[in-house]
Amino acid sequence: NSNLKLCYSHPEVIELYKKDALLRLKTIKKNSNPPYFVNMEPPDADGACMCENCGSASEQVYSLVNDVAKYLYSIDTNAIVTLYGYNEHAQPPSFPIQKNVIVGIVPRGGEP
Repeated sequence: NSNLKLCYSHPEVIELYKKDALLRLKTIKKNSNPPYFVNMEPPDADGACMCENCGSASEQVYSLVNDVAKYLYSIDTNAIVTLYGYNEHAQPPSFPIQKNVIVGIVPRGGEP
């Protein structure tokens, strides 16, 4: 279903993201020196989960990124999680972002 959106507040989804991030971190560590940048940008499409636990798109994305960043930091303090702040997750979340998260701000472009 093209309208299906992942529920970023679901514990099994969070665990899948953590496992994927850890696999990518291990690969990055084999091929580079610290710091190790692991991108957690969500799929680039409109829409977000609308369940009662998720909240706004920004809250969903940054909550998931925080969970993954905290997990990776517990394994390697040189792990940095990156993502963009744009589209539906341009608004800052209502909670602090983990210290090992870097958000690249993407300004909205003008009309041609």
